[in-house]
Amino acid sequence: MLTPQIHTGMLLSPRPYSSSSLYLGPTSSISCTDGTSPIRSAPSAIAVPFKMRLKCLTEATEAAAELTARERRQLRQQRREAKDSNWREQVEDRLLLEAKKRKKAKPSRAARLSVNGLMALGPQWWALRVSRTRAPEIATRLTRALSTNFPEVEFKVYNPSVRESRKLKDGTIRIKHRPIVPGIMYLHCKLNRQVHDFVKTCQGVQGFLGSQIEANKEEYFVKPRPIDADEIEAILQQEKEEQDTVDKAFKEKEAGGKKPSRRNNLNQAYLLPGVNVRVLSGPFADYTGSLKEIDLKKKKATVHLVLFGKESSVELDIDQIDAVIA
Repeated sequence: MLTPQIHTGMLLSPRPYSSSSLYLGPTSSISCTDGTSPIRSAPSAIAVPFKMRLKCLTEATEAAAELTARERRQLRQQRREAKDSNWREQVEDRLLLEAKKRKKAKPSRAARLSVNGLMALGPQWWALRVSRTRAPEIATRLTRALSTNFPEVEFKVYNPSVRESRKLKDGTIRIKHRPIVPGIMYLHCKLNRQVHDFVKTCQGVQGFLGSQIEANKEEYFVKPRPIDADEIEAILQQEKEEQDTVDKAFKEKEAGGKKPSRRNNLNQAYLLPGVNVRVLSGPFADYTGSLKEIDLKKKKATVHLVLFGKESSVELDIDQIDAVIA
């Protein structure tokens, strides 16, 4: 019987040769006792099966337990080269697969559609879509409804607007709210499913602003998105500045308006008793009358105007009138 040996730089004890046991050394040189090679001397038409080669390498590993570190490295390299695929690619594929598993899994569809998860964010500002012309009324109604149905919930309804005052002919003052962000109102609270559904059903509220999520093939669900506190602060600052400007303009109008510029007073040199004059500012602005008296020291003038079909005398500042030159 043929007895193969492994040449690894050291002589290993021979074993009987069989089809189930072949020994390969680090140099993969296989020979029998008669000097022939059972694999390399085979006809070229006969291919050695891969499993057989791998098994030979495995048995060679067991037999080479006493090999040096260098010889073991050579043996491992031969085992890698014996495989059909590149071992480096296998290592890279395994690392990529492990990295994919470590990635955070996407939230489920039910979690994306759930509103209760927003409760963990704590009190936040939420934007509501409302009617452009009825925002003050809707804000009042929503405040009352939340106070009645959710007394334990702390909330604040904010409708950014500017109060514009206008004096009517009968002397009454009318106040009109001009929205800063038309069609948008803000709610500050901890949002859960109950509060969310209740606010959406409140009269005048059209829904929340947020991310649109597909509920099914025909419907979409809008998941509320919290508004940054910096954005709310910017709206508050804008509201304050515009309100101050409107209030200042109304007070100036009530006090007689702005002083006419020099350009409007080019004809004041012609202000003489009996001259027709035009009122430039104040409650009698744009009226035309006759100048009766003028006091340059006090800078006052008496003008006769026709009011409601009756002639009346009105005392005005000189800066409020201008001569009408034909």
